[in-house]
Amino acid sequence: MTENTIASFKDAVAASTDVIEFDVWLTLDDVIVVFHDKTFERMTAGSCDSTVTSCRYDEIPPLVPVPGQRDRCSNFNEADCYRVPTFEHVLDVLPSTMLINIEVKQDSDLLIDNINQILMERNRVQYTYCFSLDKKINNKIRNKIQNITTITSKADILEIALLYWIGMLPFCVIRHDVYGFSFQEVHHSLHFY
Repeated sequence: MTENTIASFKDAVAASTDVIEFDVWLTLDDVIVVFHDKTFERMTAGSCDSTVTSCRYDEIPPLVPVPGQRDRCSNFNEADCYRVPTFEHVLDVLPSTMLINIEVKQDSDLLIDNINQILMERNRVQYTYCFSLDKKINNKIRNKIQNITTITSKADILEIALLYWIGMLPFCVIRHDVYGFSFQEVHHSLHFY
């Protein structure tokens, strides 16, 4: 089943998944979409290399089926299987108390504000984790979305490890709720050898 599609989310719900994780971007016309990559290249088999943020929602190309998974999509309509969904459409198909983990991929105040507004309107903040791998975006999330559970960025993990090693950690305030990255992942991503 093609990733991050309505069909894949419905399939996950049917499988009694406890937590759903997905990534969000803001399109050129300010629609929040659920999509992992910065460009559509991988998920369109190279036919479109536009970035998510440079397209209007109605310009987003259909996704290419995952090899060998077409049979599983026969239970869903074409749009559910191969269309990039909006954030609100994904929330529509998930149980209202299902835990969700949103990764904000783009540094956009409007994106974070709109996520906050939608979560508040749907009374979903308490069932949501929200984070970015980028420390600056993580700080914006914490400052803009009241009572949201956040996950540390890679830079934050490195900072906490450094504070521990130099003995300063007991004297620092740590504003993170969940530590989602191991030091090995941070170490590897920063290419220290």
